[in-house]
Amino acid sequence: MGHLRIDGEEVELSGARMVWQRATSGGRRGFVFQVTAYGRRRMLHLAAWAPADRIGDLTGQMVPLLASGPDAAVDGRLFASGEVRFGRVRDDLAILSVDGTVEALDPESDARSVVEADIRAILSAVLERSRCVACGLALGENVGERDEFVGGHRVRRPIVPATCGACTGFAETPRHCPTCGDAYEADAVQSLGDMASVAYTATCRAGHTFSGNVSSEAR
Repeated sequence: MGHLRIDGEEVELSGARMVWQRATSGGRRGFVFQVTAYGRRRMLHLAAWAPADRIGDLTGQMVPLLASGPDAAVDGRLFASGEVRFGRVRDDLAILSVDGTVEALDPESDARSVVEADIRAILSAVLERSRCVACGLALGENVGERDEFVGGHRVRRPIVPATCGACTGFAETPRHCPTCGDAYEADAVQSLGDMASVAYTATCRAGHTFSGNVSSEAR
């Protein structure tokens, strides 16, 4: 899975994962990506945006980490500056390196530590939601958009409600997969809820697994 070095002290990574979702920034098409890598006593996470039409187009790209705030850190220490350099990127695997400096845990300290990481990450897309969890019909015009900051980049991503307009107020155990609309079998849904909302994890017959929340107060 790779290695992570902080001020020259190296640990072997035991796991790494990168997930991505389509998003635009300044009118340009691209992807928001999130990387998590961990080893003994170490954890790195970062999120950023990169321009691309296909996920494989990230191959060879360099993405700066500027004003990332809590979106990029190692063991809770925020990146002061850095960059992500992609090697080969394919549908199920991403090879990348991370170089930068992280701040001290003490907010009064100006100390910085050098971070270097070589990562081989399992790659997967965020499952798209397009169906109402109550009736299974397409959400269509109920889907909106919003602007937010990810890793210092202003991006626009879709806002996908859990239910369609006709099912507003539904706060029961989900009945349909939000990706394909398939009706859940009785034992496919695990849930915990109250009168206003239901938190759930469910897997449909097509293998789509979702965890989420259905609230009667919001769509």
